[in-house]
Amino acid sequence: MKSSKLVIILLLSIFVMSLQACGDAGGSSDTGGALTMTDPALTSNNDGTYTVKTTVTYVPRVGKSAEGVVVTTTLTDSNGFPVSNKHTFTSGSNSVTLTFIVNQLTGSSNQIYLVSNIDGMSASVIATIPPISPMSANGIDFVAGDAVAPGTTKTTVITGGVGTYSLTSPSTVDGVLTVSLAGSTLSVTYVSALIGDSLTQLTANVTITDQANPVHTLSIPVTYFK
Repeated sequence: MKSSKLVIILLLSIFVMSLQACGDAGGSSDTGGALTMTDPALTSNNDGTYTVKTTVTYVPRVGKSAEGVVVTTTLTDSNGFPVSNKHTFTSGSNSVTLTFIVNQLTGSSNQIYLVSNIDGMSASVIATIPPISPMSANGIDFVAGDAVAPGTTKTTVITGGVGTYSLTSPSTVDGVLTVSLAGSTLSVTYVSALIGDSLTQLTANVTITDQANPVHTLSIPVTYFK
């Protein structure tokens, strides 16, 4: 009878020791280490978005391993939309570099919050995505005298928006003006002389877009005579 009890005790002891050995090996149960996150690197994609990169590192306790530990990282922007990434560490690495794409906002900064979590242990950082300035430009105004002097050119400079600008309206206006875009400068030129005492003042709108996604559109008024 005593021998049977000894066998049971021995078996229980082996079972307990095996559980302890599993715990000492680390793995997903090893969540008592240190969790850190680097300040995000922000890179403009010149399309109204930024690439955000951060490195999350988990340092396990002495004698333990990060293998099998799952870290969940969530990015939330000013609009309150969360994007999450879940990563399981392997035996060969205890850090991971994560990449997120974040939209710029027009007229205001987009503050982003990054939080990494391992079973209640967390690390967090905050970064700010700069705003997109609204597109703008002064209108172009010709006077009646310009209509009788072919070759008269007037310009306006476009600011704001994202990336390079494109002219999306026709390159001629009403048969008397030509329109061209070079970089951020819009040029409008009278191409023919108009003769007459009763010229009429007219207005046309020239349309410019940028490279944002979706694109921003700017309508520039041009006042002329015909």
